[in-house]
Amino acid sequence: SEREARIQAEDKATSNARALSEAQEKLEAEIMKIANFSQKRAKCECCDREYFGENQLVRIDSGQMFCHDCLAELKSAALS
Repeated sequence: SEREARIQAEDKATSNARALSEAQEKLEAEIMKIANFSQKRAKCECCDREYFGENQLVRIDSGQMFCHDCLAELKSAALS
């Protein structure tokens, strides 16, 4: 009947809205993680320069965090 169809449509809309809200909450949580990660001060473990954000550094195989300058020097030294 028309009433049942309307109830089913309302239920589906409610379910879709709930799923959208949950996805939005997860996305906002991920954005906050990224924002906090990038604002955290970090220091290059090779030259001791400080940077705003660990995303400015590269984690090398040993687990140390190097700036791009030190990483370039390390690579050129390895090639020589």
